[in-house]
Amino acid sequence: MGEDQLWYSAPEYPPSAWSEALVNACVHRSYGLKNMNVFIKMFDDKLVIESPGGFPPLVTPENIYNVHHPRNPTLMHALWYLDIVKEHAEGTKRMRDDMADMKLPPPEFRQVESGSGYAQVIVTLRNHIEQRKVWVDADASKILGNAIAKNLTADEKRIVNFIAENGSINVTQCHRLIATTKKWHAAKRVLQKMVDRGLLKHIHSATVKRDAKAYFTLPEALMPQNGHKKRET
Repeated sequence: MGEDQLWYSAPEYPPSAWSEALVNACVHRSYGLKNMNVFIKMFDDKLVIESPGGFPPLVTPENIYNVHHPRNPTLMHALWYLDIVKEHAEGTKRMRDDMADMKLPPPEFRQVESGSGYAQVIVTLRNHIEQRKVWVDADASKILGNAIAKNLTADEKRIVNFIAENGSINVTQCHRLIATTKKWHAAKRVLQKMVDRGLLKHIHSATVKRDAKAYFTLPEALMPQNGHKKRET
């Protein structure tokens, strides 16, 4: 919260850290493994970027902050010319320092050997998931009150906070928000149950059977009066 008592965005990871990890995955990957892809995997507590191929020659997890040996120097030079990468061996140091500035653990670099004769370099950025859970619970309590918030599930708290930040939520947004394993209709049932309990209002057309513009919002009495909160989670 800022001095004006309004919420502002706070990135979960330093943008320079995840950007550098992604650029490195593309620059230093083994393009000989043509059927392999760079993967970005986001979890509650970490961001994982997987790059085909092992570490370039001379580079190890122990000396990665001091040794620079690009696997694809022509591509590296092109990205330097486009101002996408900076000085040699500077990017990983910046990742480490920027994570430290946000009081997050340093990046983790490791090489994993597969049983099929190839290797992957995996970079992991970790966040403060427990602190984020405290934020989510506290925000829901501020909006709905402790008596109501303590009876909400984790998914319902996230829905309340999403609406407080964005003004409303539709079923597709809810489906993406609460869990990728839940089906679309399951997300709709969660929202409808919240409507039945008086926690949400369903805004839709009475004349259209399936209103594509339908959405859910908090009752006016529960909407924050001092501006929407904003926090990336």
